[in-house]
Amino acid sequence: MSAEVAATFLRSVFAGLERGVLSVFCKPSKVSYFSHLDRDRWYQEAALTAMYAREEQNVYFAIGVQGDRPPKGRGKEAGVVALPGLWADIDVLGPNHAFRNLSCSQAGHVGGPL
Repeated sequence: MSAEVAATFLRSVFAGLERGVLSVFCKPSKVSYFSHLDRDRWYQEAALTAMYAREEQNVYFAIGVQGDRPPKGRGKEAGVVALPGLWADIDVLGPNHAFRNLSCSQAGHVGGPL
């Protein structure tokens, strides 16, 4: 995936949100990066950060937009001010996935294999 594709994805997911802070976090380092949605091209900044970090980390973005940058960590439920209208937590088995034996029922899928 290119940074341009990732930026387009993020901009689409968070379309219409003009305030708040998006958390991009990495494991196993537990380092978080933040993009402020009221800044021009925030989605490009977040995508470039994720693309760079993915070289050595598992990278995630928080679906809940924080009202302010958290003092530590990636943010808490109490700090969430917005959620996009549609989202999914999808695990893709690969060399960096912690669990090798996920079944559809463990992943929360009810209708059979994807």
